[in-house]
Amino acid sequence: MRHTETSGWGWTPLSDDYDSYQLGSGNGGVTELTEDTQAAYAYARFGGDNLFGKAYDGNIGVRVVRTKVDTDSVVTLPSISGACPLLADCTGYNRAVAFVNGGPLTGESISKEYTNVLPSLNLRVFLRDDLQMRFAVSQAMVRPEMYQLQPFTNLSINFEADGYTLDDQAPFTGTAGNPGLEPTKANNYDISLEWYFAPGGSLTFAAFHKDITDYIFSGSDTVAYTNGGQTFDFALTRYQNGDEGTVDGFELAYQQFYDFLPGALGGLGLQANFTFIESDGGRNTSQNILDPLQNSASGESLPLEGMSRTSYNVALMYEKYGISARLAYNWREEYLLTTSAANVNAPVWASDYGQLDGSVFYTINPKVKIGLQGTNLLNERTTLLVGNESRKPPYNWVDTDRRVALVLRAQF
Repeated sequence: MRHTETSGWGWTPLSDDYDSYQLGSGNGGVTELTEDTQAAYAYARFGGDNLFGKAYDGNIGVRVVRTKVDTDSVVTLPSISGACPLLADCTGYNRAVAFVNGGPLTGESISKEYTNVLPSLNLRVFLRDDLQMRFAVSQAMVRPEMYQLQPFTNLSINFEADGYTLDDQAPFTGTAGNPGLEPTKANNYDISLEWYFAPGGSLTFAAFHKDITDYIFSGSDTVAYTNGGQTFDFALTRYQNGDEGTVDGFELAYQQFYDFLPGALGGLGLQANFTFIESDGGRNTSQNILDPLQNSASGESLPLEGMSRTSYNVALMYEKYGISARLAYNWREEYLLTTSAANVNAPVWASDYGQLDGSVFYTINPKVKIGLQGTNLLNERTTLLVGNESRKPPYNWVDTDRRVALVLRAQF
């Protein structure tokens, strides 16, 4: 539906992608992917009692990691049904049919190998018996997940509602994995202050900075495919490596069991933490925003995926007389889920979300426990938003429901 109006209201879809069209696609079939890894690690401990008059300890080390990925990729062609009317302009339709019927497309074999050298330094300084400071500097890397490397390409040819006119906004699209992905790499700098004010209590503050390169995100680019004497440019949505990003933030955490309280109250405890993060470096690289008249985010600077600006967790605990109970509330601010949704090629956000979970268990004997476990006790709903940072209306709601389970745990 391109546009709908009734008395008193109107609705315009986010993009032309809501037009009726014939979509040809298939699954990725069976693909072959082999990943071999080798690693070596060496480190040394050190310590003393006179670092500016304070005792200290720590370690320094290096990890060397080699990764080799071998794949044979698969390209799946779309299917086209129906026919073009005799007196219609069938030029685009006939070209599409020739492309689809031109025989199978052969995917390329990819072999990729990389080695990462990852040094690290950790230092702890004992400021007092109950107060210590930690410093850490390290390099780290995270390999792409297998589903991101999956060597498949699904091509689609899209038509208007008549079934033979090529879609004027997105005629040639597709989805693909990317076996050529680089690992995400980060330079990490951390400092923390830890105060152990009681045998069962602590208050900690940590600050961190991360320089990230080759982070992985979902984007769109154009790839030309030739088959049956026809060449088309397909807008492929697939995982890509970004350029550079940064993460800065801090965390404040408190934990204590109130075992100094009398009687049954001595089993009470509390955990709480608050995290603040600023990130940047995310990009929407989509080259085919389906409706150029709408506000898009193509080329817009975005935060990194999956990171809320603020989040907090509060948990009330009880441990005594064989009873183990926990009631926890977790909340996080709206965050970027993906820079480019496969359908409208716009960023997708998860809205603010808080969830209350709880459990209570009783220890029958050292090997058997029985209890109740509850998830999403307040029956909260997950809402997804689509668009750029200034204009992102909700478009999807997910009810995960309240769940309560009777649990029996046994060790043998």
